[in-house]
Order: sequence, then structure tokens, then C-alpha cells
Amino acid sequence: MKTNEFNSVFAPFIVDFIEYKRAAGYKYVTEVAYLKKFDDLCCTMDVQTPLLTKCVAYNKNTCYHRAIIANYHRVKMTNQHRNKKANAPGTPF
Repeated sequence: MKTNEFNSVFAPFIVDFIEYKRAAGYKYVTEVAYLKKFDDLCCTMDVQTPLLTKCVAYNKNTCYHRAIIANYHRVKMTNQHRNKKANAPGTPF
């Protein structure tokens, strides 16, 4: 893995993570492209500290945006289901 492929403040962490995954036996090729997009976005947004903020994570240009939104809706639906079940007549608690 060339370190010069990544330029953001997250670069050393990304490279270490990719090396870790590959050492564990994963090919980790497609995911590198996503991490490169994330790295490019961080450079574009001029992220100065290696801290994943809401601003970066929820940016519509990140590959994580859809996953974050999908997870949010999944949790929301699960909580609504639990609340309905808990408030159902005949529920002991």
C-alpha cells in the first residue's frame, strides 16, 4: 500500500487499517476505493484533526451517508415497534 495514495489527516489510520485487513486475509480492494473517496472528501473539506464529526459523516458525498441514514431508519422503526408493543393492552410492564 502506497502511503501517498491518501493525503488527508486520516491517511496514516486508513493505511494501517487496510494493512490490518489484508494481513487478516481479506483482499480489501473495493473498500480501498471508498476510503480514497472519503480521504479526498476530507481534503476538500479541509479537515484538520483526525476526528470523525457529524459534518464529515453526514456529508452526502461520503460513501457512508446511505449506510448512516439506513441505520438511523432501522433503529427508529425498531424503537417504534418496541414502544407499540410495550404500550399494548395486557402488557404486564
